[in-house]
Amino acid sequence: MHMLAKLKNWIKDAKIIYKEIILAKGHFKVPFFTRLKMNLRGFTADQYVRYDLRNNDISDYISEFERWKSRRINGRYNVIMDDKLLFPEVFGRYVDVPKNLAWIDKGTVYNLIGGQFTVPNLCSLLAKYKQVVVKPVYAQGSGRGVHLICWTEDGILVNGQKHTWDSLMASLTKLTNYVIVEYVWQHPYSAKLFPKSTNTIRLVSVLDDGQASLINAVHRIGVEASIPVDNGTKGALVAEIDMETGTLGRAKTFYKITSFTKHPETGAPIQNIQIPHWAQVKEKVLAVAQNFPYIPFMAWDIVITRDGFMVIEVNTSSGVNLFQMWRGERRGPLGEFYRRHGIIK
Repeated sequence: MHMLAKLKNWIKDAKIIYKEIILAKGHFKVPFFTRLKMNLRGFTADQYVRYDLRNNDISDYISEFERWKSRRINGRYNVIMDDKLLFPEVFGRYVDVPKNLAWIDKGTVYNLIGGQFTVPNLCSLLAKYKQVVVKPVYAQGSGRGVHLICWTEDGILVNGQKHTWDSLMASLTKLTNYVIVEYVWQHPYSAKLFPKSTNTIRLVSVLDDGQASLINAVHRIGVEASIPVDNGTKGALVAEIDMETGTLGRAKTFYKITSFTKHPETGAPIQNIQIPHWAQVKEKVLAVAQNFPYIPFMAWDIVITRDGFMVIEVNTSSGVNLFQMWRGERRGPLGEFYRRHGIIK
């Protein structure tokens, strides 16, 4: 059985290297042999440019391969966070989370209270909430498959595109295993940064020897190319957060070697912007993480609201690109945590 488990892990590792590293889409021109060298060490070609590995020491950085292996840390309990139907049932006991409004599967929209949605039902739902989010029940980040449905005076908009009721229902009934979720209205400071996406905070908590701690935080900010999400893999901005003060530093993007003190499209200031309710966020997240001794790693996606904050999702791992655009994390708290859990040596 021990040998079988090793074989299974070897197959999983090979799939990660092939799919997530060798086949990773490139946005920078990298010579073939440099790309090959990076791939053999578990890095994508883009990370060679993004981390400036021509000048920086590669041994200071966590590789993409190790980032994907880190999904194993929480073991079987990943399902609590990966399953978007299960997540609010568990975490909603401790912290504010968006409400699941419906489940879509094999052409049917279920209302989660024992019935199904008709067109008039869905019309009433949108009239009440004005905006809802549709997303896969299972998805490993990057904003894939996420749709924003808006009820406006001009009609129905899906990711900014006009739809009729018939076309909306036709689109929804093509989906399988998707959830319709309450939209979270962000704080004005966040809307000023970029109003066409919900701009979230990624905050990492870890649990060692029964004690929770916060080790990394960034603020993601949407751009036109990323609408309706703020994911870095879609070109959005990522600003470092000072963990003590909750102020934003310069922003960067995965696909340009540039930093920004202002949003390049809206002109809104980014650097030195203060996140409201920051002390409350840290205190609450630490307290909630303490309640899950069987989930040592959590990557929280948080939206600041007028009155506090909401947790959109909690992830079982986090892209290290978000943190390593500023410095390598291999010798920092994240790397040390990975080392204690056998992810890196």
